[in-house]
Amino acid sequence: MSYITENTVWPTATLLKPEIQDLIRHFYVLADLPDPQAGVQYAADIFTPTGVMKGPFGPADLYVGTDEIKKSKLNAWGAITSRRHRIKRVFVADEGGHDLMLIGEVDLGLKNGKSITNEYAARMLVDQDIIYEGHPRLSLSFVWSDTSPVMAALK
Repeated sequence: MSYITENTVWPTATLLKPEIQDLIRHFYVLADLPDPQAGVQYAADIFTPTGVMKGPFGPADLYVGTDEIKKSKLNAWGAITSRRHRIKRVFVADEGGHDLMLIGEVDLGLKNGKSITNEYAARMLVDQDIIYEGHPRLSLSFVWSDTSPVMAALK
């Protein structure tokens, strides 16, 4: 099992399909991969063609559709040397297990030698039409995080 989800508390009222758990795990494996081309994999493996990916850093961190998502990680490693996401808890907002909220934390190694752990919350919507084909995809990933500690550590 991956470190990303080894201590995750998964919901018990609505069981998440293993395919959805794998999709979430793969999303964060790609997030932790220090490859500026990881966005290409996000577009191919994670999101629907019209998917929306919103990171924590404001309007410049919004990517809509395959072409934009492919470019989403081109500058993601400018000031960062390492990322290690850990999902603490997953909440389900619907009976099908398609509307999810995640709480987690990420350890960041910075190029200036500092390191920081930052908490985040994320909403993920699994496309209900595609889930039944056995290869779920996200139509939305939206991240909230107080990025001020990260910005302060970068100084």
